[in-house]
Amino acid sequence: AYARVMQHTSRAHAPWFVIPADNKWFARLAIASVIYRQFEKLDLEYPKITPAQKAKLMEARALLTEKKNPEKRTRKKVSAGQK
Repeated sequence: AYARVMQHTSRAHAPWFVIPADNKWFARLAIASVIYRQFEKLDLEYPKITPAQKAKLMEARALLTEKKNPEKRTRKKVSAGQK
């Protein structure tokens, strides 16, 4: 019965994959293999950016880094007696 369900509901845009679960390490390996093959089919690429976009990204990165670590900019050494 489950084979018929898989056969009638699995589609090219949303396929089913049957993974045996009686061996945990093998199941994880099979799942990783399926995920890897599906990502390969997507043929993904990093987005192309212009030099102007890159400059804006670097500026934003500098601002975020500065805000993330404000103590690095204003930290003063305090002696043990001043705590």
